[in-house]
Amino acid sequence: MWYRLQAQFDHLAETYFSGFDQDLGERELGYALSFDHDLEVFAASIGVTKTSVAAILRDEDVVLDMGGYDPEPELFEPLQKLLNQCKSAKVLSKSVSSYLLF
Repeated sequence: MWYRLQAQFDHLAETYFSGFDQDLGERELGYALSFDHDLEVFAASIGVTKTSVAAILRDEDVVLDMGGYDPEPELFEPLQKLLNQCKSAKVLSKSVSSYLLF
């Protein structure tokens, strides 16, 4: 249902505001905030995955067959590296968003 409403708003915006560049700053801010939100969702997903797998590995009722792999260097370190890279991207994203706000 909401997608029809969104489609109507998109159509109205294209019809009445095409050719106007006055909202360029708002669109740029929207893109920056959307990117920042995507980074937050990505970091949250990686964090939940890391926490869930660690909890499963600690569970005494679970029988583990790791196939000779050690989860720390094979899984947890790459996930932590992704989280660290995401944090540095978020710092940049926040600075771009704050620049566009002021």
